[in-house]
Amino acid sequence: MAPGESFGTVGLAVLDAPIESGELSPLDVFIYLGCTGTLIAPTVVVTAAHCVDICLRDFDCAMSDDPEQCSCETAPPPDGAAFVIVGLHDMDDVWTADYVSVRDAYIHEGYDSFGDWGIDPETGLSNEGNDIAVLVLDRPVSNIPSIPLLPPDDPAALVTGLAQGYGFKTQVADRQLLSQGDFESLLNEIESPIELLAERELLTFETEEGGTVCFGDSGGPLYARSGSGVHLLGIASRSKSMDNGGLCESGAVYTLAPSYAEWIYEKAPEAIPAGGGRCSVSPFSDRPSPLIPLAALAVLLLVCVRRMRTAVAAFVLLTIGLLGCGCGGGDGPGAGGSLCTEDRDPLGVYCDPETARIDLQSAERIAREIVPDGAWFWGASAWSEGGVNPDGEAELWLFEYFLPEQSEPPTTELLSIAVYASGERESAMISRHFKCIPTRPITPMSSRAVVHDAIRRLQSEGVTVRLGEGAILELYQAHRCSTLTDGWNVVAYDQSLVFFDASGGQLGFYQYPLEPQPTTRD
Repeated sequence: MAPGESFGTVGLAVLDAPIESGELSPLDVFIYLGCTGTLIAPTVVVTAAHCVDICLRDFDCAMSDDPEQCSCETAPPPDGAAFVIVGLHDMDDVWTADYVSVRDAYIHEGYDSFGDWGIDPETGLSNEGNDIAVLVLDRPVSNIPSIPLLPPDDPAALVTGLAQGYGFKTQVADRQLLSQGDFESLLNEIESPIELLAERELLTFETEEGGTVCFGDSGGPLYARSGSGVHLLGIASRSKSMDNGGLCESGAVYTLAPSYAEWIYEKAPEAIPAGGGRCSVSPFSDRPSPLIPLAALAVLLLVCVRRMRTAVAAFVLLTIGLLGCGCGGGDGPGAGGSLCTEDRDPLGVYCDPETARIDLQSAERIAREIVPDGAWFWGASAWSEGGVNPDGEAELWLFEYFLPEQSEPPTTELLSIAVYASGERESAMISRHFKCIPTRPITPMSSRAVVHDAIRRLQSEGVTVRLGEGAILELYQAHRCSTLTDGWNVVAYDQSLVFFDASGGQLGFYQYPLEPQPTTRD
């Protein structure tokens, strides 16, 4: 199994309410990606029951000391509220991934949101959890392979499995920063040694590299190698214990997928492998299971299915339109001639030749004259009341530089330099809290090319750019470790956003709903 290969692993997003149009936006994916699943047939995904149990979306109920007082009942999400995301590896992939709606969701009848699962306090395993669900999709998935269940007679060496998921890669308890490369990755994997096998569950133990599940990994696969290929062995249910420093430690408990083969094939006959494959007896029921004295009750990841980036992404969406921003300059792809015309600037304010303006790259060259050697370009924004003009020029640019030899993340100081179109400069040190460990600088983008591309994209989406009539053009570029964005550079106009990658390549378009959509956040 090659590192970085997704096999049949998919993301799972369950929204607070159905989407009327049936279309999931890339930013919805980033906000609601909360669990993982495995494609076992072109139209069938298996995941954990708690990932699709709408009862658990009532946060107060889920955290209640007296769950019997909760009024919710275990039930799958309504039509149009659940999607699987295919082809998602890093943050930029949310713009190109395949989003497939869930047509039917089946939660195992023996699963109980708040029931007594009969968990063994020594092993952390149970035969009563039934934390499994089957999702039948609206249409087939063809761009990743289907991974079948491990057959009962397969001679797989059940010693180590490969765990994959869209969860955290660091311990939640101490908030350790990830490297920039790890931070950009959404799909994670690790070799997980198998410690115990029971009739319906298995336990993996944590290695020195940290082989266990965390927030967002719920429902994800534990793959097994065998002579006939790669098969699905386990479905991530919960971490074993929170007694040793955090929820994401002390091993992971997986629902044993082959033990539920008959139930899975009953709900989704299209998942039955060629030549049969139905089996009502667990292939592991007669296997001796050593009891390793590991203290502490297993802790369900019932509230672990939400990713922390939810709050960050929501904050960005609410605030990015308020930022005066900017980047780039010069002639690059998409720059072309001037877009400063009467149509786009009817009042003649932003394209007034009497007002000094400068593009980002030209302004950054001026800033570099007082930047210490070895400083990394960290980000730029246009700080003027009118933002940037249609050619990506601003009256004032604010730059930030990271000093690698003088900085110690997560909280450190950045050198801030303001550059006016007149060439005047001002500098100061500012404090910033990072989200990841920076490993490389970024390059200033061409503000002219990026703004020109953004205007053309806005026009193609039916948005007319007319400055001075209640909306301005804003542009922002930042390092991926910045707390102000989630790695995307953006040109904003009114309620529309055009996103770009680090090299200035266009990623996608997003437009705020005209009417606010009521939502309930976990």
